[in-house]
Amino acid sequence: MSKNDVFIALDMTEGQRVKLTRVARGLRQVDIASLAKCTVADVVCLEKDRYLPQTRKDKILEVLGLMGNSDGQ
Repeated sequence: MSKNDVFIALDMTEGQRVKLTRVARGLRQVDIASLAKCTVADVVCLEKDRYLPQTRKDKILEVLGLMGNSDGQ
């Protein structure tokens, strides 16, 4: 996929959406953790749809521009 391609995915979990967005932007988990001022473990938990306190989840979602796109998980 190039940067101009459009990718539509339905029925994705929040974690899958986070990982897809991160990978599409060429970022590593450590990059997101640094930008969100959280741990790599926090990023991993979110990508695997594991429990993560909302405040830490929001930091990661904000860095990726996904705030307001939560599916309630």
